[in-house]
Amino acid sequence: MMLSSFFIGLISVLSRCWAPILLGIVINIVVEIFMPKKTILSNFEKKDFLTLLRASVAGFIISGLSFGVVPTIVSLRKNGASAPAVAAMLAFTPWSGSLGLMIIGSYVGFLTLLKLLGYSFLLSIILGVAFSVLDKIKLLKPRTIIENDYLKQENYQGFSSYLAKRMGIKEIKSSSIGILKNVAVAVLFTALFELIFSASFILKHFSSIYSILYAIPLATLAELIGEGFSVFAGELYLFGASLGVVFSIMVSGVITDINELSMLAKIFSKRAATFYLVISLILIVSFAYMLI
Repeated sequence: MMLSSFFIGLISVLSRCWAPILLGIVINIVVEIFMPKKTILSNFEKKDFLTLLRASVAGFIISGLSFGVVPTIVSLRKNGASAPAVAAMLAFTPWSGSLGLMIIGSYVGFLTLLKLLGYSFLLSIILGVAFSVLDKIKLLKPRTIIENDYLKQENYQGFSSYLAKRMGIKEIKSSSIGILKNVAVAVLFTALFELIFSASFILKHFSSIYSILYAIPLATLAELIGEGFSVFAGELYLFGASLGVVFSIMVSGVITDINELSMLAKIFSKRAATFYLVISLILIVSFAYMLI
């Protein structure tokens, strides 16, 4: 009985999200092939407001690229990018790029998607400004030299070569397969969650003012399923979760990524990574509260 219910739920989830998944992958491939990556990822050394704006927009654009944000940021830091610019860029790499945008947009609608993006953009700018202030009063204590072992580990040289050329068929195929694997796991995870927790439970416990708080650790778990965690957030919204919970899951899923926090600690400092996490979570709760 439970097994049949699980498969029914699985088919139901797939029927709702297969089209935006396909569209998101296509857009992801187009972005990878045609975006002038070297132009986008250049000149982030300054700490002024205009640089923060550019960094946030760059974060939005590069989130559609499948090579991963960690080697991107390592490369930028190697070339002199400031801590405020990196913080703003990391915060506005929205929800695993084009795929996440297409999926969550199919659940909440285009206008609501723009609203969520606007809040995310504002969050990234505020975070960048906060980092500028912290840097100015010498609280960040960033490293002046990035360890060569870490550069090698994150394949900085390979990434630099990647920026200099177009994506090949082999890379595109590998990228798409990786995305599909993550989405498959996400769909299974979502179907299992819906099997365990009823629609009435989700409506009751994910629509209150307090739900944005326990949505954050849930987002940390959902982040483990990569590009597909937008399916999970969308399904929660469909079953009655508030828009604030959706925002909290989508944004904190990115903010609490272990790889990114570890990267910040290694190329800037543990203090910078801690400030990034704490300030971001405070901003997420504040914005999510306004969306309930």
